[in-house]
Amino acid sequence: LILVQPIDVLGKEHIGKVVIVDPDDDEQEEFLRQVAEALQQGGMRCVVVRGHGAYAVGANLDQAMANSAMLEHSMQVLLLARQANLKI
Repeated sequence: LILVQPIDVLGKEHIGKVVIVDPDDDEQEEFLRQVAEALQQGGMRCVVVRGHGAYAVGANLDQAMANSAMLEHSMQVLLLARQANLKI
């Protein structure tokens, strides 16, 4: 598991920390356990599965979709900051 923290204000406030999970095709059950555990830890709203995409939860579908959109925006900001060699 890798933990990532958004650097933009909205991402910090609305998403918080994000877990990146590496899938294991040989141990599907363990992989699914890691995804469920990542979403349950500390009220996390999003988890990224390397090579498969992001999963988001919310009180309803609209909130889950908003969390997913916020995650995409926050990770784009983080990527651009790293590419520009900004101290983060």
